[in-house]
Amino acid sequence: MESDFKDIKLLEPRIEGGMPLFQALHCRKSNKDYTPNKELSLQQISEILYCAYGFNDPKTEHRTVASGMTVFPLQVYAVLPKGIYHYEPKENILKALKKGDYMEKTGRQNFVKNASMTLLFYSDTDKKLDNEMRRKFYEGTPKEERNQWADIEVGFSCQNIYLCCTSENLKTCVRAWCDGEFFKKELGLPDNYRFILAQSIGL
Repeated sequence: MESDFKDIKLLEPRIEGGMPLFQALHCRKSNKDYTPNKELSLQQISEILYCAYGFNDPKTEHRTVASGMTVFPLQVYAVLPKGIYHYEPKENILKALKKGDYMEKTGRQNFVKNASMTLLFYSDTDKKLDNEMRRKFYEGTPKEERNQWADIEVGFSCQNIYLCCTSENLKTCVRAWCDGEFFKKELGLPDNYRFILAQSIGL
């Protein structure tokens, strides 16, 4: 029998339609009142991840968020009812990593287990760059500053998700209260990966 836990090929994002920007900003809010056992559609998952960290210009490899020195140190993991996936925007897929129901592990609040998906944001602030001049400058920047850049970058990403969810009539809440070290060990992530935030999404 073919396993039901495998890589997920994401759909191309819509670039037209949706709620007008200023209306979305007016309606944007955190909402934790998720309906249990409700799954997001593939289109919804695809668009949320595109807004979170997708490529909006494949030629220059620029993304939907700004990044200091265009380093893009973030790594985004999606926790879905079937397991944990890594978002790989260049291939536009969710890479299947760990099978199992980890929804309840994504936070200490009771509502997290009812979310349809939770995104985990880590930063790789020792990321190696191809461009030699940029690499020397980045590696010469104190790690505290690199961490600060990554924290700001996550803020851009999470706000994009808020606006996307508002436009699509979905509920979302960003949270720092998540055991990022648990998932780091569970997935065997490198020591230099630093957990920043979690963001739950649901209906």
